[in-house]
Amino acid sequence: MRPLVGAVAIFALACRAEPPATAEISDAGAHPAAAAPVASLTVSEFGIGKLRGGMSIAEASEALVSPVSIPSGTDSTGCATGGWKSKPDGVSLMIEGLRVVRVDVTSVGIATTEGARVGDSEARIRKLYGARVSESPHKYTNGKYLTVTPLAATDSAFRLIFEIGNGRVTRYRSGIRPQVEYVEGCG
Repeated sequence: MRPLVGAVAIFALACRAEPPATAEISDAGAHPAAAAPVASLTVSEFGIGKLRGGMSIAEASEALVSPVSIPSGTDSTGCATGGWKSKPDGVSLMIEGLRVVRVDVTSVGIATTEGARVGDSEARIRKLYGARVSESPHKYTNGKYLTVTPLAATDSAFRLIFEIGNGRVTRYRSGIRPQVEYVEGCG
């Protein structure tokens, strides 16, 4: 059993490399050792996996079972793009006021709880979400936004927004309003 433990430790150290301009903000020791498997992460109007828009960095780290990282120097009033160690490609977090307010998805690898993905047709999104979908024109292209509103009135602060170009989902985002509605992100 000892050689396996050593191999796991070496593998963990090799996988720990992070970009130098990030700092982890979390509650030390508050997280189990194993991060949530990527396959179990789906996106809803509220966030990704157990993470919900509006969570503090510590709460988000606990929900993702991995410390959330943000660029060094981000202050409590600033907006930044963050992530976590086992984050799938094409997924990022918008952090504003040291709270995770939005999840952005640009990759086909992550689905919504209903099974929608980047690359799906506009018709599929409308079929999956039905009357919960509203449409608005895209701010910069001839595309559009399909916005999904949660069923419960108590969840009215949350949205899931699909960007549509040439009849297909090019990206999507979820989280709390108004940040989920920002077209430029932190930009």
